[in-house]
Amino acid sequence: MNKLSLEHVVLRKITTKAEVERLQPLVEEIWREHFSAILGTLQVEYMLKNYQSPEVILAEIASGRRYYFVEKEAQIIGYIAYDVLDQSLYLSKLYLLKAFRGKGLMKEVLNYLEGLAKSFGLSNLFLRVNRENQLALKVYQKLGFELFRTHCTPIGPYFLDDYELIKRL
Repeated sequence: MNKLSLEHVVLRKITTKAEVERLQPLVEEIWREHFSAILGTLQVEYMLKNYQSPEVILAEIASGRRYYFVEKEAQIIGYIAYDVLDQSLYLSKLYLLKAFRGKGLMKEVLNYLEGLAKSFGLSNLFLRVNRENQLALKVYQKLGFELFRTHCTPIGPYFLDDYELIKRL
């Protein structure tokens, strides 16, 4: 399905190069605003070039990762991406513009994804969050996610120092 209407937001599937190019300014705005204080400007720029570039996103879509715009009142306010891996739904990305955080929209999207995972017969939902992203960590834990394990993944000259969180369904 290309468009999913939830209570307060709409999820619109991203499939084309034009849609990915439309997504890119949002990706850059969110990453620079939110992650510069956590990762530093140089690592954020590296990540934007090597992890969140249009080419990488298109390759991920081609390999089966599902990307969606998160829209509110016809305005794109964020994006999500997920995969089905074994018996899990892996939430690779859930990012909202700063002005839309703390309004229950993330919870709404997560509730939808939890229902989707259950409809697929999956046993859990999991994601990774940077260890320094304490606000997101608290939100996920409040929504029923538990710390499962830690990851320190080299990415070029940097590291992604993450917690893996899991919610058993």
